[in-house]
Amino acid sequence: MEEEQKEKLIKLCKRFWWVILLAVVLLISPFLPKDYSEYGREGQLIVDAIQKPESKEELIKSFEKAEELYGRMDKENTTDETFLGNKKLLKKMIDGKDSIMTMHEPVFAQQAYAKRFNVVFNPLDGSCYALTKAIKNSMHNPDSYDHVKSTFKAVNDSTFYVEQTCRGTNAYGGVITVTYNGVVTLDGELLSINQK
Repeated sequence: MEEEQKEKLIKLCKRFWWVILLAVVLLISPFLPKDYSEYGREGQLIVDAIQKPESKEELIKSFEKAEELYGRMDKENTTDETFLGNKKLLKKMIDGKDSIMTMHEPVFAQQAYAKRFNVVFNPLDGSCYALTKAIKNSMHNPDSYDHVKSTFKAVNDSTFYVEQTCRGTNAYGGVITVTYNGVVTLDGELLSINQK
């Protein structure tokens, strides 16, 4: 019987000590130094995204994240120098938003141009999609079409002069090589085509 009571008392003490330990941790945790490194990691990711954005949309989202993070950081009351340095850098980035957006505009314009450029030209072999289609439609045996080379030059911001050489079989089964000239818009529309 005494053995049973001792076991109950030991179990009760173990539970009691866990409760006391938990209470002590909860009571002193507000006075322990806080780890601000998560703010630094999150801030660094945002700063990196702002410095090298993939697109204008990503840059705008990065600034929104920066403003949200700065709002959270501003609520913290600390003298941690690393934290305050990161907060200051983030504020600088947010304050310079307009100039940073302006700085990236040429890159965004180039990215948009490149996307449109890939609508006109095949990135694998350089052939012009619209010119290839027109050439195949005029061939005796469209399945024999074989792209040899393509060259182009910009006529203006939205039009290209394209010269495309290809091979194919004629009505007699012989393989011939022919060069075509065409004018194509940046939207992929073929304006003119001539056989050289």
